[in-house]
Amino acid sequence: MIAVIGMFVSVAGAHDAGIAAPFVFALALYLFAHEGGLISALLRSRPMLLLGSLSYSIYMVHIFVQGRMINVGGLIERKLGIGIVGDLTLRGDPVTGFGVGSPWIGFAAVIAMLVAVIIASWFTWRFVEMPALAWFRRLAKRI
Repeated sequence: MIAVIGMFVSVAGAHDAGIAAPFVFALALYLFAHEGGLISALLRSRPMLLLGSLSYSIYMVHIFVQGRMINVGGLIERKLGIGIVGDLTLRGDPVTGFGVGSPWIGFAAVIAMLVAVIIASWFTWRFVEMPALAWFRRLAKRI
């Protein structure tokens, strides 16, 4: 099913096949709802459950972390004179990103950014999201 979804998404963007999206994803939901396969077992593992808990925090901090990493990459680039950050074209649109000088630098920067996003998300989840959730629960009990 993962392969079918991957093929569908790669084809649907360029053709009218996107009209079938509700059926493809309904089938995926039906298959994964039984939680019997290897992918389902992987998704029930502790690291994936942690990422699920952090998902809202990841959503909230990822752009901020990416922006700061681009800032730091620009500083390092100016000091060392190597191509880390620059203007790229992604699907025809101009973007700023990592890996202008070398794809390996870009790969390392993306891995560092993923780690930084997860760490920052854990802190916002632990010290912002969870206390706010506890506060709202106490408020709901009083009401």
